[in-house]
Amino acid sequence: MEDFKTKFQCLKNKVADKVNKSKALITTGVLLGTASIANAAIDVDQATGTVSGELELAPFFSGAKVILVALASIIVIRWVMNLIRRG
Repeated sequence: MEDFKTKFQCLKNKVADKVNKSKALITTGVLLGTASIANAAIDVDQATGTVSGELELAPFFSGAKVILVALASIIVIRWVMNLIRRG
């Protein structure tokens, strides 16, 4: 019974670590997203309530490029490893 409790506690700790990592990644994503919103040069006319301005998309596209390159490299590495395994 003691062995089961030890294994359960170990599993519980691993799950808690994964949850904490997920929360950290989500928080980082939200912070980066709001930082890119700060690059917007938007003006609101108080009298009419009209919104005008531009949104700078360069930070968003550079982040998207990094993510796409990372995913592509993971796919290529897995493909090469499967080719090596098959011989």
